[in-house]
Amino acid sequence: MESMITELFGHLVYADSLTYDELLDTEEQLIEDLERILEQAEAEHMEFNPLGDALMFQCEFTHHKLYIFRKLACDLVQILPQGIDGRMFFLSHDLAGSTLYWVKPHEWQEENLALPLTAPSTAKSWSATKE
Repeated sequence: MESMITELFGHLVYADSLTYDELLDTEEQLIEDLERILEQAEAEHMEFNPLGDALMFQCEFTHHKLYIFRKLACDLVQILPQGIDGRMFFLSHDLAGSTLYWVKPHEWQEENLALPLTAPSTAKSWSATKE
């Protein structure tokens, strides 16, 4: 059995200008297209959750390969209709790697986020007392 090592959390937001009927039609097609490109990127355990004016999605990967995540971002922005933008966050299960993508039609940006094992000196700190 293969082990899942990376999780993807996605959040796409619909523009206020879309009517309810347009939103439903757009969302149905978007889920279908998104499922296809996620499968091509070797995603497993896909889940789609429409929530108001947004579509949240989640899936897992057996790898943490930046070139595949970049290809997925590139493919996603090519299928995004006008009026929809969002984010994708890839997080490795060991918390060693995380990458955030901001997406909108035909454009994307990437930021690799380091999650150090120890807290940086700028982090707020609290302590608990023993009873």
